[in-house]
Amino acid sequence: ASGQLDIDPSTGTRDAVGVTYTVWNARSTPDAKPGIVGFDLYPTTHIVPIRDFDDKGQTTFMLEQVQPFVYNDGTLQQPETLPPPEVNRNLIGDASRTVGYVLMGIVIILGIICLLWAYLRRKSR
Repeated sequence: ASGQLDIDPSTGTRDAVGVTYTVWNARSTPDAKPGIVGFDLYPTTHIVPIRDFDDKGQTTFMLEQVQPFVYNDGTLQQPETLPPPEVNRNLIGDASRTVGYVLMGIVIILGIICLLWAYLRRKSR
């Protein structure tokens, strides 16, 4: 980046008024070599801050469309959003879960028995 920076005196950060944002459209190019896909970048929209402030003291921005955004299918229409994926979070079956709980119970009971046995036999060698 080059040029003069505007610093917000209250925060010490770069002031948004001094920044121009650009939305780029990456379009695939015909492959020159088999199996290789290249991309060309096309600017579609510039978001330019205006040095005027609104009634709340906020910077206002102007959207300047350079060229239309072309989607992957070659059209200007935004594609439909994908439905949320159906996820089955019950990864362990009921029978396996039951066996796991039974084994866990056995381990806990045996651990308590060993603890009691060691506590009661603590004075003998």
